Amino acid sequence: MMRRYLFVVIACLIGIEVICRVLFFGPRLVVLPDTDEPWKVQVPNDLISQEELRPRLTKTELERLSTAHRLSKSYAKSNDNLFGDLEPHRDYLNLIDPDHPFRVVTDAKGLRRVEPTKDRDAVELRVLCLGDSFTFGPYVANHETYPAVAEAILRKTLNKEIEVLNAGQSGYSMSQELELYKERAQNANADIIVLQVLDNDLQGYISSQFHRPDSPKYIRLLSQRASFRINAFIKAHSDHVGMFYLLVKLSGSPVIRSMSSRIRSLLLRSANASLTEGNRLEDVDVTEARDPSVKALWLNPDRSGELERAKRLNEKDFAELVEVVQSRSAELILMYLPTQESVRAARSGGDAPDRYYKQLAGKYDVRYLSLLDEFVAKSESRYWYLWPWNGHLSSFGYHTVGRALSQQVIEIIGRN
Repeated sequence: MMRRYLFVVIACLIGIEVICRVLFFGPRLVVLPDTDEPWKVQVPNDLISQEELRPRLTKTELERLSTAHRLSKSYAKSNDNLFGDLEPHRDYLNLIDPDHPFRVVTDAKGLRRVEPTKDRDAVELRVLCLGDSFTFGPYVANHETYPAVAEAILRKTLNKEIEVLNAGQSGYSMSQELELYKERAQNANADIIVLQVLDNDLQGYISSQFHRPDSPKYIRLLSQRASFRINAFIKAHSDHVGMFYLLVKLSGSPVIRSMSSRIRSLLLRSANASLTEGNRLEDVDVTEARDPSVKALWLNPDRSGELERAKRLNEKDFAELVEVVQSRSAELILMYLPTQESVRAARSGGDAPDRYYKQLAGKYDVRYLSLLDEFVAKSESRYWYLWPWNGHLSSFGYHTVGRALSQQVIEIIGRN
């Protein structure tokens, strides 16, 4: 009997908490004034941390900038106003893993960035970071990603107006990063381009798992799919969905636990579908987990043919990217970030992907920055990953990368 009363009390307290949060943090509290310049309306300081303060757009403005609309006539890929592939003017909780939500804020340029990108004439130095999820920064806040850390360090060290732009996109490899740079990221007119690579990048040339939507027609088809609509709903109501998921998880009944697993599955499926939809219209079942076949690809003699073919395609795209970057009088840094698999391989004899990318950089006379030695040398590097539940970098890891990148940029400036 006592346990029943205790459960009722806990349930009531949770219910009151949910109601208070919905009422307090919901749209009723912050009522935006009727203005023709909604981007100038500031969020109250007590609702958000100082480093994440930024203007908000009205609901109408957000709807106008939806994915289906932005890549139609007014937001085609050739649009000079977009530098990245993210939806501009977004602010939501990413629930790709409901147990580890993280906040994503994008600016008008389609980049993951709290502070709006300035006009090029107002910036003394601009660095553009291309890469996959290790650049985008899942499970950490905007200001914890390595481009944001490097920007903060460079501004303080050099006392100059510097921008380090985050154009990372989960799942991208060399071919998608080349497409992104040619079609829109080069419009940023960056002085330095950082190309971040991983040990699993060559997998993209074998599995063809990730693609960039290549036409407004495809985007419209994509926006009609149930998975896209579910994901759009979750983004639009992410704070309330997150609270509901927490309430479901905290309650102890078997029925609720069963519901929790179904909700989790739905969120993961819808998020994955939206993140990995490509030129194919068939369903794709992928997750953010590391690919277990990465090691086999590099070390298995039976897959040597696949590996060599992937290397040829990868080098072809890299050579083209080097040519395009140099044609814009910019400098390219090829940056290798170690995964947990890379660190283990290096400690037991050597990491083949690191050697490959170092040779590739040398062949095309490109500056090479590898974080592998630093991760291997320091025992605390285990805390630089979100282990054991995830192989991405933690905020500690991103700080290490941000410091190393800022030192490279300072060397380049000093040399020039």
